[in-house]
Amino acid sequence: MNMIPSPRLHFFILGLSPLPSYSSESSNVARATQQLFSPTDIMASGNHHKGRFLSCLAIFRGKVSVAEIEAQMNNMRNRNSPDFIEWAPNNIRSTVYSPQSTDVSCTVLANSTSIEGMFSRTSQQFLALYRRKAYLNPYTINGVDELDFTEAESNLNDLIEEYQQYQDSSCA
Repeated sequence: MNMIPSPRLHFFILGLSPLPSYSSESSNVARATQQLFSPTDIMASGNHHKGRFLSCLAIFRGKVSVAEIEAQMNNMRNRNSPDFIEWAPNNIRSTVYSPQSTDVSCTVLANSTSIEGMFSRTSQQFLALYRRKAYLNPYTINGVDELDFTEAESNLNDLIEEYQQYQDSSCA
């Protein structure tokens, strides 16, 4: 499976289910799958309600059935189809690591357009510092040209636009 639909879109977010807690509540495949794509279980800040998944790899651990995992992942994709891009039909994959002594848990590695928000915040913070020429001295002393900062900003803005393009389009 290709987790990266475009060479520049190679930034992943991580999700965990169930999140470690102090309760002794057990989990099953259905519950883990439901929680896995919940914004509260994604380990990156951003507007995950607005973002769309380009690709996902779910890694299940514990005493689980591969057939049950496939059924739950298909149900989840069908219920949440607007959250996934349409032009990549097999963009959710799963695998199982099954040590017999563990409860059911899951980790998802996802390529999502919601990471664009993090890049936008970084760009805004950079601009605020760069306008004041804050913290440039250590870089310029060591041979970094100010034009390199402008080029990096341009590259970041291009990346943000590409993520927004994939978020807003229904086909590529």
